[in-house]
Amino acid sequence: MQAITKRLGFTFTILFFVGVAFSAYTLYQLPDQMMQAVPAVDLNVVGQLQPILFRLHLIAGITALLGLSAATVLISDSRVYKNQVASKAKNFGSKEQEHEIESTADSEKDIFIDQEAIEKILSSEDDMTSAFNKALSVVCKALEASQATAYISRQDEDSNYIELFASYAYHLPEGEKKIFRYGEGLAGQVAKEGNLVNINAVPEGYIQIISGLGGASPRHLIIIPLKEADEVIGVVEIASFHAFTSQHESALLQTFDKLTLKLVNDDNVSLEKAKR
Repeated sequence: MQAITKRLGFTFTILFFVGVAFSAYTLYQLPDQMMQAVPAVDLNVVGQLQPILFRLHLIAGITALLGLSAATVLISDSRVYKNQVASKAKNFGSKEQEHEIESTADSEKDIFIDQEAIEKILSSEDDMTSAFNKALSVVCKALEASQATAYISRQDEDSNYIELFASYAYHLPEGEKKIFRYGEGLAGQVAKEGNLVNINAVPEGYIQIISGLGGASPRHLIIIPLKEADEVIGVVEIASFHAFTSQHESALLQTFDKLTLKLVNDDNVSLEKAKR
């Protein structure tokens, strides 16, 4: 349809200019034709017609110029429109391509935690708390998480509980302890049931991140049980302003399977054993 409209417009434009040119030529030849057709016509009469003929020539010329200007504007607008459409299509394609690249990069980032760095920590750190502090830092930076805490399972005369022993971006005043009985709070519930929990709508104020710019509450929380032979020996909580995907879960389970050995042995773990 657009091609037919374009051809019709071109044809009518050509016919318009041909008609104007023919009219101008006819007006130019009119005096001579009048003399040939009617020899008895007085030359004075023909002379008196010259101003009228001049005005007709002028009108025809102006009409031709206006038509030419209109055609030029239409052609220019058509080219501009085509360029705009092509530019929008190109930009749309570029944005789609950028989106695909970003999605691919995000997917790769989702599953990447530097396992070599974790293994180096395991092989070089004798202290359990120091090893977990460094490991939590590696994990949080890799996943752009905001805060992490690690708990170890304990037992007293009354019941089992978990006690905070390592953290990232979390401060516990010196001399204080943070513990949860099994089944108490989210961390205590994970310790009791032994199942990973991934929450994407943490209630406002449940977690507080404090920085020099003020406080904020992350909305995403993942809690990972640390197991040895199906027994929960610890729990790790990680909070973030970004949702945790299934790729995050797999990478975290792989990472903390290695770190669980630190809780089992509470001493230096050989690199070979950590890779099991």
